[in-house]
Amino acid sequence: MKIRLVTFDLDDTLWKTGPIIQRAERKMLHWIDERDSSFREIYSAKGASFLREVVEERPEIAHDITAIRLATLTRTFENTGKSPEQAASLAQEAFAVLRVWRNKVELFDGALEVLELLKEQYLLASLTNGNAEVDQTPLANCFDLDLSAASVGAKKPDPRMFVAAMNAFNVTPDETVHVGDHPIDDMEGARDAGLRAIQIDFGMRELSNRANATINDLRDLPYAIASLMD
Repeated sequence: MKIRLVTFDLDDTLWKTGPIIQRAERKMLHWIDERDSSFREIYSAKGASFLREVVEERPEIAHDITAIRLATLTRTFENTGKSPEQAASLAQEAFAVLRVWRNKVELFDGALEVLELLKEQYLLASLTNGNAEVDQTPLANCFDLDLSAASVGAKKPDPRMFVAAMNAFNVTPDETVHVGDHPIDDMEGARDAGLRAIQIDFGMRELSNRANATINDLRDLPYAIASLMD
């Protein structure tokens, strides 16, 4: 059957995420330092435990990275002596700084060119467990649909994100291919939802035995997709 829809993971599939998150957090903490000199010490010592507490207390937001981070920042500000209202306001402002830098991505070689080429032949959708905002990146015009764990209410490998993408375009699993790097979230999630899957291997993840194809250069992706229709 002809492939009509290609879905993409974002983080560590189209750009390397670690350095982006680290830089964004540094920028945010620098902004906070100028407003609350006690925040960084508390955040460094207790931020991880605050995050765990938030997830335990509010399991309904466990799939939403932005909500978890905002709640963690708010709790940290409260521990510096801020009122709940002050803490929530500062958390929103601090996250706004992080958000700007979170979306300053540096694409892997060939990412933009390949997506522009594929867009001429297929419907394209981005599916992310993270909180990158595609419309704020260099890929803003590449996708026909952008879905996140927060918008769907579940994160990969839960099939709901894959199903939501297919339903949006009225396509079947046989007409859909997913591209990603993660052996569980992407490869197993896609295959369990009935899709074929292509793993991007940049040496950062374990290879999956459930991938239909594996490539280590995004520029090979059009050929890998075409091979699944043979």
